[in-house]
Amino acid sequence: GFYPLQKDVLNDLGEITAYTTAQVLIYEAAHRLYPQAVYIQDIPHFLPPEAFVDLVEGAIRSCQDPFSSPEVLREAQRLVEVWF
Repeated sequence: GFYPLQKDVLNDLGEITAYTTAQVLIYEAAHRLYPQAVYIQDIPHFLPPEAFVDLVEGAIRSCQDPFSSPEVLREAQRLVEVWF
């Protein structure tokens, strides 16, 4: 089901949400740079570092959209530039 975001509250799926959100953010950054080389089925293969998952979780805990957080997007871009 859908769990609304609440400041300083992490539902029982919060860690999974932060992890999978981090994977999707990395995919989106990679797809922007390499649209012909990265596919949606690659998402499970992206293993986000714990620090990035923590950054995404922090955005979620603060009721921010990680997909529009400049700090999160910069870090996703940096990770892709380092990895690829």
